[in-house]
Amino acid sequence: MKKSLMMLLALAIFPTQAKNFGTQMQAELIHAIYQECENDKSGLGKVRELMEFPKPEWCGCLMIEVQKQFEQSKLEQRLNDGTLILKDFEQEMGRVGEKAADICVDKFMK
Repeated sequence: MKKSLMMLLALAIFPTQAKNFGTQMQAELIHAIYQECENDKSGLGKVRELMEFPKPEWCGCLMIEVQKQFEQSKLEQRLNDGTLILKDFEQEMGRVGEKAADICVDKFMK
């Protein structure tokens, strides 16, 4: 989250960077999910252990599904265009995360 705030500050100071903001946010998000998933003591790691999901497959599924949901919601494009405000982005990200987690849990529960 700290990196996201720094990016927002940079955008306020350097508006020319705004055209790549969505792309940067998507990359940061995927990296953050990877780190969170790999950490057995994190929320995602604890869920994985509790559900006895294999780590590589679980983490891979989450990263792929978040990326798919991010693209389906056109978040990258909307952020790059500047048509999405931060509050709406936070709400959209909540929905993206929920949908991705639901898909992955369903996949591993079968």
